[in-house]
Parts: sequence; structure tokens; C-alpha cells
Amino acid sequence: MKKIISLFLALLGAVASSQAQTNGLATAVSWYFYPCSLPDVTTTEFGTARDNLITGIAFGGALDTHSRLQKTTGIEIRDFFDTGDCTVSTNSASTNYSLWRGQFNPASPINQHGNRIYAPVLMIGKNGKVSIDRLSYRVTSGLALLGNQSSLSGLDYSVSRIGIQAGPDGVLFTPDDVIVNSGAGTNLMDAIVFIGARAGAAITQPSDIATLNGEIGTNGVSINFAYQFNGVSNVLTGSMNTMLYPNNAVPQKMAHPRWVPFYGPNGILYSVVGPSGSTNGVLSMTRTLVHPQWVVQDGNAAEGSSGFAYYTHNPTNDMAFFMFK
Repeated sequence: MKKIISLFLALLGAVASSQAQTNGLATAVSWYFYPCSLPDVTTTEFGTARDNLITGIAFGGALDTHSRLQKTTGIEIRDFFDTGDCTVSTNSASTNYSLWRGQFNPASPINQHGNRIYAPVLMIGKNGKVSIDRLSYRVTSGLALLGNQSSLSGLDYSVSRIGIQAGPDGVLFTPDDVIVNSGAGTNLMDAIVFIGARAGAAITQPSDIATLNGEIGTNGVSINFAYQFNGVSNVLTGSMNTMLYPNNAVPQKMAHPRWVPFYGPNGILYSVVGPSGSTNGVLSMTRTLVHPQWVVQDGNAAEGSSGFAYYTHNPTNDMAFFMFK
């Protein structure tokens, strides 16, 4: 079989400083998003996936991602989803309660109750600090049943919404950072990681999948996740948009493994995005093509695998090359 080698260039441009800010409420916010689909909250796998996700984002987005084909707690950072990514089973009295990626009662994995789309966000205060109680969000979609909104006012910090304080070195995303996962939501932080707004549809039987696919339509529907932070004198906003398609109806332009960049405060996460069942390969990275030294990032990379390239802050040629073979 002929091998196809794909070579990708990651241009790592300038990034906003991650220096800790002075005391007081931020006058601006930098937003970074890591869209993904997670197991239903009623499963034990959700807690593991959530903790891995939050921890990776707390270090500036250097996530250790894995395909969900290989493990139920895999974190696939993606720019599009299908109905299997956003459907959950709610009828515990039914033989159809077991659900995974749009399939009822699969032989494997078992004891799953479906998945929801999340829009995890990392927000960094500029010229001041941020607090979780001033954050709210709204989800809007071409499919009305996915829409929702909420405010985090009155909520404390927790394992799903953490605060980050720069440590003695005064710089965020270094080993001496202080992670805060309890205490009043009014406490000011240098940065916040929130597991994010979510979108999902409750289903009870296989025919519900077909109905949902029909409502989405072959062209897909958009889902917008918009966040608001109540600043000193105005509302500061950040948002991301993704697409949702029916099962087995992803457009051809997306129906093969491809690289998608997700920008963070100290580097870029390049995620392999493709349909379920894509061919595995070897993912490698080098910082130069002059006598390149390829470093394997994942020897069995599939959809959901990723590589992370830190910004070097070199005046010129701040770049990285990825190879998927």
C-alpha cells in the first residue's frame, strides 16, 4: 500500500504576554478555546476526561490528547462534530440506556450514556484580574434545542472551574503557578479555566438519532458559544463557532485526517481531526528543516491525537513542522 506523507508548517507568530497582571479588575480579557466532546456526566469516565482536560489547559493548552476510539476518556480537540458527539441517553429503565458516539448498546465500550459537546475556555485578565462569578455564557444554534444560557454568578471555584495565580516568578503557565479549585467565586485570579458551555440532545431510542439527523440536514448547523465577562465599565466578550453534521454525513472536505490549529497563550496545539475510523499514523515534529531531527509525538496517532509547539519567542523563524506518516 502506498504511504502518504503529510507535512505541515506551524507558523508560530507573536503571542500576547502571559505576565501576571496587577491587582484590580481586568480591563480586557484574552480568550482561548478548546472545543471537544466529553462522556456524559453520569459516567465515571467523565471525571477522568474532565480532569485531564482542565489540567492541560491550565498549563497553557499543552494537552495530552487521545482518540476516543482507543479510550473512552480520550480528548479530541475538534472544529466540527456529528450527532454521536452530542447525544445522551436518559432512559435508565430502557435496554437502550447504553450509548456511545451515537450507537445504542455497543459491544464496546459498555456502561456509557452518550456524549456532549463542550467549549472549554481559558481566559486571562489584562491590566487586572478576573473572577468566575462575573462570567456568563450563551449557546445559540441553527438547531434550537441545542441553545441554552447560564451565569456563573454565585458559584464557587471547583474542579470544573479553576483559578490560576502566577507564582513567585510572576509568569503564568510555569510550574510555580497556584491552582485554585475551591473558595468564593468572587476571588480575583490572573486566569481562569472553565470546562465551558455545553450542547447536547437527550434521546431514548435509535429512531431519535435518525430524527435528529434529519433536523440538522445535510448542510449541517452551526453552534456558537459566546462568553461574557462583566468588566470595570463594560462587558468583555469572547466566542467560538463550530459545525454539527448528521452521522455519516460529514462533508468531503472534512472527511479525511487534517491538521487544525488551536491557539493558546504559550503555544499552538495542532490536532488531527478526521472521521471515526481514520487510518492511524506516526505523528512527528521538528523545529527546522535544515538537518531536521524529527521527534515522535505519537507513534499510533489517530483522530484526536495532537502535537504542541511552544512559542520560542525568537525574533525570526519561530516555527515548527509536523509530519503525519
